[in-house]
Amino acid sequence: MSCIAEAAQPYSIHTEFSMQHLANTSWAFAELRFTHAPLMSAIASAASKAGGAPDMKALASIMWAVSQLSRTLSWKLLQELEAENISPELLGPLLMECEDGAVEAELLLLQKLATGTTVSDLHGPAEWVYKMRALELGNYG
Repeated sequence: MSCIAEAAQPYSIHTEFSMQHLANTSWAFAELRFTHAPLMSAIASAASKAGGAPDMKALASIMWAVSQLSRTLSWKLLQELEAENISPELLGPLLMECEDGAVEAELLLLQKLATGTTVSDLHGPAEWVYKMRALELGNYG
């Protein structure tokens, strides 16, 4: 895996890999639990800078893979993608990672789901989930 990671230099990732290639590569590394920080960082960077209409399925797959290997990098990817409206699929992997007790992060993601997603039908229900969870945790004021 190290040889594969080294061969996929950042210069080629930005120009030669499609979003699906990035998703497949990141998924393979995550499935094997093989962390190669420079490669995953390059994939996350390339995914956040992809031109044209975003491939949400590929982005969600990349987000899942990155979240399996690096929580810090997955949050960085989310921040880079926030220039556009984010899709609920991108928040799912991060919400799953919050199940280990990252309460503030969970509330932040629920709030983003309630206000900043591309699916307006989710805003009302997501806002209620956010408020109920915040009340449950004693963090609602």
